[in-house]
Amino acid sequence: MASFTERYHELTKYNPHTIDKLGPVHWDQQPPAFKPISSKTKIDLLSRLQAVMDHLEDAAKAAESPEAGLEEIARLLFFTLGLTARLPNQGDTDYFLRAAPSAGGLYPTELYVAARNQSGLPDGIYHYHSLKSALIPVWQGSFWGDLKHYFRDNPAVDSSNLIFLFTGTYARSAWRYKERAYRRILLDTGHALGNLLEVCRRDGLDFSVMGGFEDEGLEELLFLTPKEEFPLLGVAVGPQGALAHRAGQLPGPVPAEAIKQLTRGNADRTEGSDEDYVVDPMQVQQNACERIPKGMALRPAPLDADPGTPFAKTQGHTEVTPGSAASLTAGRASPPASSEAETASGGASLTGNTAAASTAGDQGSTASASTPGNDSDVSIPEDAPPSFNVLKGILSRRSCRKFNSAVATMEQLKSVLAYAYRCDQSLASLLSTGCDQSLASKSSAGGDQSLASLLSTGREPSLASKSSTACEGNAWALSGGHLHFHIVALRVDGLESGVYAFDPADLSLTQSRVGDFTDDVYGMCLGQDLAADCSFALVHTAHLAELVAAYGDRGYRYACLDAGQIGERVNLWADHVGLGSSGIGGYYDDQANELLDLPLAHGIVYITLVGVPVAA
Repeated sequence: MASFTERYHELTKYNPHTIDKLGPVHWDQQPPAFKPISSKTKIDLLSRLQAVMDHLEDAAKAAESPEAGLEEIARLLFFTLGLTARLPNQGDTDYFLRAAPSAGGLYPTELYVAARNQSGLPDGIYHYHSLKSALIPVWQGSFWGDLKHYFRDNPAVDSSNLIFLFTGTYARSAWRYKERAYRRILLDTGHALGNLLEVCRRDGLDFSVMGGFEDEGLEELLFLTPKEEFPLLGVAVGPQGALAHRAGQLPGPVPAEAIKQLTRGNADRTEGSDEDYVVDPMQVQQNACERIPKGMALRPAPLDADPGTPFAKTQGHTEVTPGSAASLTAGRASPPASSEAETASGGASLTGNTAAASTAGDQGSTASASTPGNDSDVSIPEDAPPSFNVLKGILSRRSCRKFNSAVATMEQLKSVLAYAYRCDQSLASLLSTGCDQSLASKSSAGGDQSLASLLSTGREPSLASKSSTACEGNAWALSGGHLHFHIVALRVDGLESGVYAFDPADLSLTQSRVGDFTDDVYGMCLGQDLAADCSFALVHTAHLAELVAAYGDRGYRYACLDAGQIGERVNLWADHVGLGSSGIGGYYDDQANELLDLPLAHGIVYITLVGVPVAA
């Protein structure tokens, strides 16, 4: 019998014949974009953020770590999920953009921090309220004993004094995306996670991403309302080398008996209510199946787990013998006709604080949630200057709304992939392919960092000293070895148009189909012009049955979170090398499987489009 993850993924697919039956979006019923403040006490972070902006003006200071304590916490919070721009609205309220992109600009991710022994901050657990740029106390005192218990004695908890806790809120996303909202929430949270880890690397901090925990315990600790807001993961942070890491820190398969207990009683649905979108039974059941009950023993997932069988090939497509993609010269084949596509919804984007109307993709960073309360009590730090470093990149990055159908270079493609996947590969090997020659020769003056300096800096273990090993051992990976990656090259100089399997371990591309698949990418991405005009599409997939066999239904969460954080690193580096990118969370799933020549057992998890943006 298929797992609940497989059934959920199947039932939440978009189909060109049924997508118009999802029901209308009630724009007048949009849930609030921010949690209400439940305490009269708040710790203002704005002055700390202004100090960060001042540091960005100076290349030398930009490379320095902030003072430990509240300044460092403010920096990490802001560049993870802080408000970075205001969009004036025609009504009485404004829209706000945040450091991480979000599907439809709905921002369903919330962020909490548990702190002890931090300068300027009393021990306790706090909610990060991005609208007010403030920490709102949840508990006062040290709760490390509780956290250690709920994270099942993960040694990273004991060895850290700072833990970030990510949660998701159903209503903000389900209001628009119905049953598919859970998938969007996980991708959105992955984007924010990607930002946090990049800033940690930048500041020379150690981190440990913790996916195994007792859900009910964290819900009680954070005062979360069941079926409305749910914990997703924790990230322990500390000085470089200070954290005790546990290999394979994720839970093993959840016993079928536990799944039956967790899902019992969750199938009820109230018919005819305008509030059905708030707690959709399908996504609640998916989260219920991924919960870890109290007292359940968690065991590490095996590091040598089989990452999956080779992808099956179907008849009727031009296939290429695996080899070096750059040297393949097989003839082109006519692509199959794509199905009729739907039109994407509208939206807005901006550069800096200047708004520009455009066509919105599904995973853009355009806010569409109104702000409750007095907007004058909102403080957004001034934008940083345009020269690049990770912090400035987070501020300047916006989901691209229009590509100009221009050609990207092979060097740009390879450097984007190298930065996004952070694999244990030889830097010398990377550069010997011709990748990033121009970037490697750049000066790092003015805060501008080359790929070589980024990947070999003392704050990041030098890739040149590592062997070429599988990426499943990377510290950021939640579903190590279980995501698969594909490139659909449409306009890349030096790379023949076609479909490629991508191996992050050595940045190798293996061509599986040859031809111009522009119409297919356009069709599977709901008929967005953005898809037809991009240079290449990066597609993340997972063999769902194997994912569940390794991690239980909770593995679906891990795969989506991983795809989201990879997508965020693609966003950041694409912007740096003169490209634009846009994450696509809404697509015709089965059409994407057909394009990649994959059996339906492989779920399409995420798509990121990359191309040359139209000049502003």
